[in-house]
Amino acid sequence: MKKVSIIVPIYNVKQYVRRCIESLINQTYENVEIILVNDGSDDGSSDIIKEYESNNKVIILNKENGGLSSARNAGMDYMTGDYILFVDGDDYLDRETVFRLMEYCQDETQLVLFPYIREYYDISYKTFLFEESYLEFDEKEVHKKIFARLIGPDDTSKKNGPDSMDRLNTAWGKLYKRDLVEPIRFTDTMVIGPEDCWFNIQALRKCKSAKYVTDIFYHYEKSNQTSLLHKYNENFLEKRWRMYHLIRNFMSETELDCYKRNLKNRILCEQFGILQNIWISDLNRKEKRKLTKEVLYDRRYQMIFKRTSLSFLDDKWKPFYLLCRRKYSFGIEWVFRLWAINRTRSIKYE
Repeated sequence: MKKVSIIVPIYNVKQYVRRCIESLINQTYENVEIILVNDGSDDGSSDIIKEYESNNKVIILNKENGGLSSARNAGMDYMTGDYILFVDGDDYLDRETVFRLMEYCQDETQLVLFPYIREYYDISYKTFLFEESYLEFDEKEVHKKIFARLIGPDDTSKKNGPDSMDRLNTAWGKLYKRDLVEPIRFTDTMVIGPEDCWFNIQALRKCKSAKYVTDIFYHYEKSNQTSLLHKYNENFLEKRWRMYHLIRNFMSETELDCYKRNLKNRILCEQFGILQNIWISDLNRKEKRKLTKEVLYDRRYQMIFKRTSLSFLDDKWKPFYLLCRRKYSFGIEWVFRLWAINRTRSIKYE
């Protein structure tokens, strides 16, 4: 049996971490190593983790708090498996997950992608990555249907928008063959913001075989994030532009300039998240308006709007981006006021 390394970054998730660990040690697939990386938790998570130190499947790493990327990288330094799976400390898997995934890897498939369920207290939403229920990708199709979408949405689908663009980005929800990820590490979130997309772009550059299956689900816990919704992520705009710069350089160095349009589309789609970060925060209204104008009048966005058509967007998103293109900050403000009022419905689009 091939060994699967499951890397679990853990930081202050006391309410959820036991469920996560139990879901991993009770996997029906036997040959797993579970690497629990305690990233300086101070809420009691450490005490729960310690209860599993005698389990022969579990490796516990304790480190000073360094963030999600640092924790995942520490786990990767210890992994010995043939395949790698990332699971966040507040999420969980069904008992058959690893067994089913490894069934799909009997032909040495390098990557298996699977959908996830967003768990909100007593409400669950299934989120699928593709319309089909099963897909096999050769090297050419990996580039066309997965790698290209990681760079950004193309013009072939008219359902593009902030609500669907990032579904392929996550490090979790994927089983990687070790040779795909071994030389790569996660970049600090303090440098580029969310790090998964950049990690996957590097990992999938040379992927030759992949599968997408829908008979397995990753359980993504969302109910514990409500406290973060109103926290303003300072410097988020500049972090994203740093990532875009990394992607541009990567495409240039690897002769992948054919995806320049995809990156421009990504930059426009992510402008929604930049503005959302401002308007759902607890900043005062005057500060929100000031920051909104700074984003709308940023010359980098203005240049991309001049060179990029909005035809790649789903019709429901075009009015929002017309407001952005015209730098109509008052209209943007009302979009997010209505968004906040209709928060329950908006869960479907996260």
